[in-house]
Amino acid sequence: MIPLIGVVLMLLGCAGTSHTVVTLDEVANNTAVQLNLDTQLVVVLDSNPTTGYMWQLTSVDQNILKHSGNEYEPSPGAPELTGAGGQETWRFTPLAPGETTLKMQYVRSWEPNQPAREFILTVTINP
Repeated sequence: MIPLIGVVLMLLGCAGTSHTVVTLDEVANNTAVQLNLDTQLVVVLDSNPTTGYMWQLTSVDQNILKHSGNEYEPSPGAPELTGAGGQETWRFTPLAPGETTLKMQYVRSWEPNQPAREFILTVTINP
């Protein structure tokens, strides 16, 4: 009985490890990336919400590439300092083969038509 439990636990542990992750930052701006359906896309961008600016997703075909979450992380060593920046991490999950343009803008909520920066990435999902 004990060996059977060990095999089941081992198989359960392997179940979540089949996906790969591609992590990109602002260096990838205005480039293209190809992903497989089992590859998660992670985009990490510098951000400083104390200035009012945050990244906003402005365009992506969510039938091809679904936004699956984002969070802000303060810079290590300065998490509580006013004016200190950090990084926003955005996660995307491929849903279907095809091509889409991922577009994000660094904007203040009260100035949505005046982005300070843009991040644009052409994403191709392979079958």
